[in-house]
Amino acid sequence: MRKDYNLAKRQYVIGGFIVIIAIIYVIRLFNLQVMEAKYKDSADSNAFLRKAVYPSRGIIYDRDGRLVVYNQPAYDVMIIPRDIREFDTIDFCNAVNITPGDLVRRMTDMRDKRRNPGWSPYSPQKLLSHLSSEEYGRLQEKLYRFPGFYIQKRILREYNYNCASNVLGNIREVAPADMEKDPYYMRGDYMGDNQTRYVHITLLDNQIPYNLSDIEPVLRGDKPDGTTIFNHCEISDDGEIIVELTSQILASAGTGKYEIALYKTNGHRSLGTSLQRL
Repeated sequence: MRKDYNLAKRQYVIGGFIVIIAIIYVIRLFNLQVMEAKYKDSADSNAFLRKAVYPSRGIIYDRDGRLVVYNQPAYDVMIIPRDIREFDTIDFCNAVNITPGDLVRRMTDMRDKRRNPGWSPYSPQKLLSHLSSEEYGRLQEKLYRFPGFYIQKRILREYNYNCASNVLGNIREVAPADMEKDPYYMRGDYMGDNQTRYVHITLLDNQIPYNLSDIEPVLRGDKPDGTTIFNHCEISDDGEIIVELTSQILASAGTGKYEIALYKTNGHRSLGTSLQRL
């Protein structure tokens, strides 16, 4: 009986195909269990309840003993979505001084992954921030009526002077991009902000954008302390005037009067806007 060599070759092809599939499965399992942290974080959020403990920070005085920075207690309403049961929404809204429509909007925004990248029905989610002492007292008495809700105390930094943040650092509420970069942050948290502020201005002439060719815009005006500034501005590709709010402008507390002056490239002034308060 003659041996069928074509059949013998097929067994090697089938065997090699099975080995390739097994290798792909092993690589994929290694990638899921060792390399990627997303599934580990999801499993941890189902098994652990993470509660942040906000420490008290030091009080700052100036050289003359005057209080500059101090701590202010604040209260956040946290929820665990999977633990929520039916509750009296009117009673809850009256306790925290919001409307039922506002409660529905906050719940919807919380479930929006674009606005809240850290959303999970198993992990704590921030519903309300910075309750007053009166709202905290009213809600604390009725908290047993709202399963899945709890109150988290935190410490906020307060400045005794309006310009203290320019010296000691400014803070802002975290954006969705910040939460995606660092899962430590939650909706309503604050972080240090050292970004420069800019104002984009479009000048119109009879509802038509003003032609800024061969024009150099300048921000002129008087700060609240009476100091005169003369800062050059930039022009964007869209024809907008970009005004940089430098630390020099923001150093004085209060409202100043400014205008955008337009100068020809030869140095002669051609036009100026009306005075604006900033």
